[in-house]
Amino acid sequence: MMFWNRDRDRDTKEQNGGPLCGQVRVLVVGDSGVGKTSLVHLMTKGSSTTRPSRTIGCSVNVKHITYGNPSSSSNSIKGDAERDFFVELWDISGHDRYKDCRSLFYTQINGKMFI
Repeated sequence: MMFWNRDRDRDTKEQNGGPLCGQVRVLVVGDSGVGKTSLVHLMTKGSSTTRPSRTIGCSVNVKHITYGNPSSSSNSIKGDAERDFFVELWDISGHDRYKDCRSLFYTQINGKMFI
């Protein structure tokens, strides 16, 4: 999922008084066949998959989460308030044939999970 109109969406949400949604991009990397796709499916869908397909290049799954203290008021210290996030889990193929193009995915990331 890509966010092409972030500035416009941010302005609209601020005008409507709604909370801003954050975006977190996490790469899931590891050798071929170790279960990266199964783990991402479990994290985003909440269920396991018996026969995941092989990842060609990269696949992206998105999970919406709410983080923070739901009982905090808007006057509380910044960081305590509840906030929504879209967590993008980028499942990068572990097959050697795709090793040359993996570096394309290493920009603008917030974290990595090594499996």
